[in-house]
Amino acid sequence: MTQLGEWLAERLNQIFPPLAIHQSLQVAKSSLEANQRWAAEEAVRIWPAFQPYGDFAGLNVLDIGSGLGVIIPFYVLGAGARRVVSIDLDERSIQIAWTYLSSLKMLTDDARVIRLSVADAAAMPFPDNHFDAIVSINVFEHVARLEAAIGECYRVLKPGGKTLLHLPPYYSPWGPHLENWIHFPWPHLLFSEATLMRVAAKEDARLRLNRQFVDAAQIDWAASGDQIPNVNRVTLRRFRRLLQQAGFSILQLELLPVGYDYLESRGGLKALAFHVLKVVSHVPFMQEVVVTKMVYVLAKAV
Repeated sequence: MTQLGEWLAERLNQIFPPLAIHQSLQVAKSSLEANQRWAAEEAVRIWPAFQPYGDFAGLNVLDIGSGLGVIIPFYVLGAGARRVVSIDLDERSIQIAWTYLSSLKMLTDDARVIRLSVADAAAMPFPDNHFDAIVSINVFEHVARLEAAIGECYRVLKPGGKTLLHLPPYYSPWGPHLENWIHFPWPHLLFSEATLMRVAAKEDARLRLNRQFVDAAQIDWAASGDQIPNVNRVTLRRFRRLLQQAGFSILQLELLPVGYDYLESRGGLKALAFHVLKVVSHVPFMQEVVVTKMVYVLAKAV
């Protein structure tokens, strides 16, 4: 049965070519500079989904998941933040972000404007009620101690403060984050994690992508074993429950359906398909597989 599953997954992989968005992601992983360009473009593309709450003018902002540092200037220059503190678990990412921001002279003129710190979102080294706003883009699906991290966000946020989160639920089409090796959507609904990891490892042996990627984007196939690495498998339903249990109220929730970035701008049947998917994205149970991104704006009670 295991061999049959691998055979079927490999055949599907041959039928489905990589999508353009995944090809661009592959290029983005090929160098630090390419990744930084991609991240900057991604921030600009994503930000309208947070409106009208994306104005950080004069605010003290916490950024969770600094990555390579490219999005941080956007919070200052684009959204108007007075101060940004950015944290990441990976010390290498913080060092790269520091180098990048230093090259822009955003750390030398006034060190209080941007601060970088190696820290765990599940145990943050900040006092209660400290930040005016929190933002995190495509990070919370990777946080291991998710419930603790959400609780920490509530703790360090000032009463009346806003939290902006953007992430995919696990059962979305590309929830396993293996799209550079597994090209067909919803592979985790069809095959076990062990099967997917074996097929992905074989594909990587053929394409040799892993060795071309920057360190942070590489997968250690041997260490990962039969488990998809670096995802916490959070569902849309569980994430919402954790937010409410922490005490957050939901000011705005945008559920973006699969293909939204392609279908919405097209006319005819594609536009109709987008509107149908938007309706389905609010149907319980079906929404878990139709929604590809959750965009939350949360508030802490005054």
